[in-house]
Amino acid sequence: MTSTPTLDELKGAVVVLRDPAGRRARFTIDRIVDQRAVCTYVFRGRHDPPVSCQAGDLIELGAPAVDGWLTALATVESVGEQGKVVVEVDEIHVVQRRQSYREEVVIPFAIGGSFDNDLRKGRTSNLSIGGFAAKVAGTPVPDGSLTTVVFAMPEGDAVKVSAQKIGGDIQQRFSFVDIHRSVEERFARMVRAAELERRRAWRRIER
Repeated sequence: MTSTPTLDELKGAVVVLRDPAGRRARFTIDRIVDQRAVCTYVFRGRHDPPVSCQAGDLIELGAPAVDGWLTALATVESVGEQGKVVVEVDEIHVVQRRQSYREEVVIPFAIGGSFDNDLRKGRTSNLSIGGFAAKVAGTPVPDGSLTTVVFAMPEGDAVKVSAQKIGGDIQQRFSFVDIHRSVEERFARMVRAAELERRRAWRRIER
């Protein structure tokens, strides 16, 4: 099992910085001082970074890791010129690649398939880019059933995916079989936003 990288080991790495509004940009970690990282926008000199943060903001850093995706919360200490941001980094985590990371994300949907002539309604209880768990109206969908799921997205549109029932009666579990890349990316953003909000809530409690 590969150990989680330390902050010192990330010196020189390119990380993705996500600001409080969810905007992202690539930065390099130039220097490490204690738990503080001096980050510089990768495209410095061309234009300003497309992120907006100020001292005291809680932001997120992400980077590829051997076992998956590295993520850490950080507090902005200062924002300088030429795309420089100094952050104090909290504990670093690695989301394992062998599993699709899940978070509590609620999306209403309608589901149908050969198991029933009518569409059934439901709401997800958790979501990942690989599938979801949900309570579905009516009798449980038979395990192994191929279904068509239409999600009512928060932005007001609807997206359709194919999913297979893999288990569960009250909390039924589904694995995506056919999902468009753009939909997968939207689900990934929702999962990451939910994770960040959960960790922010824990930080507020701990304080």
